[in-house]
Order: sequence, then C-alpha cells, then structure tokens
Amino acid sequence: MAAIVVRGRYAKKADELAAHLREAHDIRLTKNSERLLYITVQGWHEEPPEFIASETVDEEKLSALLFDIVHQAAEEEHVKVKKLKGEEVTFTDLFAGVFKGGQWVLRNIVKKGFSSEEA
Repeated sequence: MAAIVVRGRYAKKADELAAHLREAHDIRLTKNSERLLYITVQGWHEEPPEFIASETVDEEKLSALLFDIVHQAAEEEHVKVKKLKGEEVTFTDLFAGVFKGGQWVLRNIVKKGFSSEEA
C-alpha cells in the first residue's frame, strides 16, 4: 500500500478545516475521510481548477474557496444523515459532500466570473 504524505503547510489547512467541521457543524470524520480531506487540500492548492488557475489567484483566495466548499459539504444530505445518526462521516459520504459543495461554489464562479474583489 502506498503511503500518502501531505506537505506541512497543507496539513495545517486541513487541520483547520477538520476543526471547522467538528466545532461549527458537530461532524466527526473517520480516518479515511480525514485522509480525503488532507489530500483534497493539497490537490486543490497544487492543481487548482484550470478556469481559476492564473496569476491573479493567490493562496488566500484558493483557501477561501475551499473553505466554502467544505462548509457546503457539511450541508450535503449524506453528511447530514451521518451527523443526525451520531455517526462518523465516512469517506464516501465526505466525497459526495465535497463533490456537491464544489459544484455549488464553483458554479457561482463560472456564472459570475472570478475576480479579486469577490469572496
């Protein structure tokens, strides 16, 4: 099995997102869903979507967008069902939540455009 190593600066951002899910939304993650969150943070920053990957997009903007995506993921039905049952959110539930959260957040960018004044 291959080991996945997340760079330190991304691990800190992932820790902050996991804490936000726990503290603001009362969502507990399984080990695999935590790993998904960590690799998502690193991948988001190292390989951002092409339509927002430009010189005008900085780390802060990317972090803000990812925060919005994860925040929306907490409201996704798979995630909410686990929370209501008092269960940990599994990999597949978080995956669905991040996917749908990403659709919601990024759809707004595609419709409105991406500028430094937004977010």
